[in-house]
Amino acid sequence: MVQVAAVSHADDAGVLVGALRKRGYAASAQREPSDGLIHVRIGPFATHEEAYRMSARLLDDGYNAIVQP
Repeated sequence: MVQVAAVSHADDAGVLVGALRKRGYAASAQREPSDGLIHVRIGPFATHEEAYRMSARLLDDGYNAIVQP
């Protein structure tokens, strides 16, 4: 998975997911019980290489992107 953001408000997550989907990304948002935040992610990917390629693409489009283990 590639994480784009972790936010506390569902509205913020919804806006970000909508913007990412408009640009062709298969984005989703899920609240994580461990920290209570809503994590906006793209993926999953079959390999770390694919995830890193997506991370680079997101960075080129102006998004912060972190490859999740």
